[in-house]
Amino acid sequence: MVDLPFNPLKRAREVEELVMEGLARKYYRFRPARYYAGIATADIVGCPFPCAYCWKYGRNLHPEMSRDRYYSPHEVANRLLSVVKRRAFNKVRLNGGKRILHYPS
Repeated sequence: MVDLPFNPLKRAREVEELVMEGLARKYYRFRPARYYAGIATADIVGCPFPCAYCWKYGRNLHPEMSRDRYYSPHEVANRLLSVVKRRAFNKVRLNGGKRILHYPS
């Protein structure tokens, strides 16, 4: 067994409490990206893993400092589809946070 500097399950529960309200989750932006010949991207707040190389390290290390807004899955889909239509893209992605938080049973 490997000793980790933190308990990943405990950290996941803590982060979940900070970035989830029911099924709504914090996102900090919805944007077009040039990757993959154009893709609509929703940037998520909250990851239980403190990876020092992550481009969102500070935001993920302290999600409680986030002033970002909660969006329902329906609102996220609508915002992504808006970017898709505006830019004539055919791809979407959720970026920057772990989608495994708050998986309803």
